[in-house]
Amino acid sequence: SLEEDIDSLPLELLKQEVLARTPWHRPMAFGSFLRIRVSQGLGIDSATLDESGIDVEMQAATLYQSGGLMGPATLANRPLTGSRHNWRELWQMGACDDTSTVALDLEVLGRIKDWVYLENYGDVLFKPCLQVGFAYTAVLEDRNEGYITVRRMRITTNVLPVAHDTESLYSSLDPEALAVILFHKLAIASLTDNLRAAREVGHQWLIDLLVCTYRSAETYAKREDTFDQSSSNHDGNNAFFRNERLLDRDGELSERDVLLAQGHERLCAVPLLVYSLLQSDAFRRSCGAYFPSTDARVAASAQMSSMTPSVLVRCVTPSLEIWSDAGNTQELLLENIDLNMEALKLSILEFRGSESSEELIVLLDSPWQIMVCSSECIVRSNPPKMSQKASLGDAIKKRIEQARSKYRVPPPVLYSLDPTTDGGSALLRFSDALIEDSIVPPGEENFQSWLDEVAQLVNEYLTPDK
Repeated sequence: SLEEDIDSLPLELLKQEVLARTPWHRPMAFGSFLRIRVSQGLGIDSATLDESGIDVEMQAATLYQSGGLMGPATLANRPLTGSRHNWRELWQMGACDDTSTVALDLEVLGRIKDWVYLENYGDVLFKPCLQVGFAYTAVLEDRNEGYITVRRMRITTNVLPVAHDTESLYSSLDPEALAVILFHKLAIASLTDNLRAAREVGHQWLIDLLVCTYRSAETYAKREDTFDQSSSNHDGNNAFFRNERLLDRDGELSERDVLLAQGHERLCAVPLLVYSLLQSDAFRRSCGAYFPSTDARVAASAQMSSMTPSVLVRCVTPSLEIWSDAGNTQELLLENIDLNMEALKLSILEFRGSESSEELIVLLDSPWQIMVCSSECIVRSNPPKMSQKASLGDAIKKRIEQARSKYRVPPPVLYSLDPTTDGGSALLRFSDALIEDSIVPPGEENFQSWLDEVAQLVNEYLTPDK
């Protein structure tokens, strides 16, 4: 049976949500100031709202983006006279904690130097960088004086490697960081115009990315055809497989999957990420039984804006893992399984050998629930391999605790380890996480039909004559 008192969860989770936002529950910063500096030749793009022609006193978008910074920060001073790029780059953040996120767009204002002359050192290789200074007040517990306030400053400098071709740029993609940036852009679009505009921005952004990805593959393929691969100077870590990136090459992927960049190791997850963000409570279209109030949408958006990159990704695209539990040995067999029932069942059957007596455990990791399930509850073997309740080893228990600890409010852990009694309830709970199989109201597109439309539009962009 599910080893949680489900009826008592809503009240207990509400209590934890309230406690998680109190200053004595975890470290918080007050009176915060943020300063961002970039190397010569780079600047912070502040044109998104400054050039939009919006001059409405109650326009919420001007509060969400200030001086080019998206998120809970407000420009602390006015721009200097002259170019719109000449900013002091100082923002006030008020109160914040370790889950607050901001995003910005960098733009190239001029030529980025390769070398710079330094006295006593001569010509030195120039590496563009971004420097962040953060000044804040913290409340600390002192053994003698009780609670005291201290003023602190943190400074970090990060090198910004420059990509010399599009393939290197795409290969450096961090999906978790991309999720945060894309969310902030969708939020600004919804505040500037409306929710429909936000969905259109996300849809068009994905199409443009996929078109550019395909064009990059064409360019890269021509380069490899021109120069011998052994003498090419591209990074060996960015392996290019043209048969999975171009339509005119034989490969295992279908034409639709090629157009959707499923042959690219980094970009293959982006379509699902965009779809999941657009289907979140903050941006999803009201129809059928889903008609949230404005307060509910604002609450969802506020929750997502205060999530760390890893938690936001888990919120919109949960993680599925398969573990082996044979005796005293536990091993992670497969992670990041596609979020559809067919892929989950095929993965279970792949690791369930006909002669194997190993117990397989499926782990679902998401902010609203962590599900630990026997594979027999999902795919029944014939005859059943497990006639009794599955057991959990130390490695799986440690993984569950790690999953719970990374969330602001630890989600409930639900166990479904007895295939004779828990099979039906386990499938129902897994269905909530399988986004690719989600049933949508009439008039809405499910994931597969949405991908068909995106692939068709990408193909039209690539072949305008046809």
